[in-house]
Amino acid sequence: MQLTQREEAVFCSIVRNFILEAKPIGSRFLSKWCGMEVSPATIRNVMADLEEKGLITQPHTSAGRIPTDKGYRYYVDSLIKVDELSRQERELIQFNLQSATKDIETILENSSKALGNISSLLGVVLAPRFYQGIFEKLELIEMPDTGVMNSTPPITYFGHSLFQHQVPCGRGRVILKGADTALPINVYTTKGVLTPRVFKRGTPVKVVFRDQREGKPTDIFAIPLNELPKSKQKKKCLLESELDWRSPKEPKVPKMTARSKKLLEEVLENLQDRARQIPGSARAKKDLAGWKRKIQVKTGGGNFVLEIANKNLKAKKGKVAKPDLVMVCKNPSLFNDWMNLKESLTNAIIKEDLWISINSEFITVFKLDRIPRSLRRTKK
Repeated sequence: MQLTQREEAVFCSIVRNFILEAKPIGSRFLSKWCGMEVSPATIRNVMADLEEKGLITQPHTSAGRIPTDKGYRYYVDSLIKVDELSRQERELIQFNLQSATKDIETILENSSKALGNISSLLGVVLAPRFYQGIFEKLELIEMPDTGVMNSTPPITYFGHSLFQHQVPCGRGRVILKGADTALPINVYTTKGVLTPRVFKRGTPVKVVFRDQREGKPTDIFAIPLNELPKSKQKKKCLLESELDWRSPKEPKVPKMTARSKKLLEEVLENLQDRARQIPGSARAKKDLAGWKRKIQVKTGGGNFVLEIANKNLKAKKGKVAKPDLVMVCKNPSLFNDWMNLKESLTNAIIKEDLWISINSEFITVFKLDRIPRSLRRTKK
């Protein structure tokens, strides 16, 4: 590809100024500030020719021009003038490479430093890719299974149906003892539902193996080290089945008052009213199909039980001997807000207004959250 002298001048100005400004370059800018002794209209004609050649493009109709990938390649291959190295620079490179050991990382590091010193710019050196070679040996090195969180992990509460059973979970990086790099891993807690306060940067953790492994990254996960007894903290290859998921740290509820007790009675009446509506709603019955749970709910106004069975929901005051799940909230009015679609149980958990005893039972919360919506749709 050959450019005229004017096309080359306009193209070089666009590339250099775009690198400096990081925004599209217009014809008026080139005419006024880049020493182009031609009118903006003439420059626009040249830009049109460069655009036809695929060297520049226009992000949108009223914008200036920016270089394309092809344009950058042409600029580097054909227009940049490369000065020869001086004798002193050649000697500096030779000294850095000769003084390096046979270690590839040291050679690359010294090469990068020499490149940066000579160019006064950032030096980046990449190792060549070997497409053919001879495999000599495979060395397996055992790594510790304890470490610390590299940063505070974000928590996923809403998962795709394929891995909904794994949420809520955090996804972070763990620096194992003696390791130079961080290991990407899912994180959980055995003390109830996972909330943002469980893991922070620097939290000591233990890597745990799933009993059924599939050769995927999710075959391992991490939990806080302080949730384990000393014996399991030191045990190698700790399995998921060896964890105690049934001893959560239950939050306290405030003392019952006359007002909170009365509020709970109103909540129970509303819950029982909604429960009576479920048999007449095909949507609500579908939401609960195939699910059976006894849920103990503890509030500042007293305790009650939610029972899911046979596509129905029952609510009654009191306690249940062996609940499948425990919910704790300070204010019983949360359940009124839930039934009136003012608040979801899921969001209440995220805000830590509601606590559940088993992290994997989050799917039960999803099912309960569908009920008020399904009943409202049935009425319509």
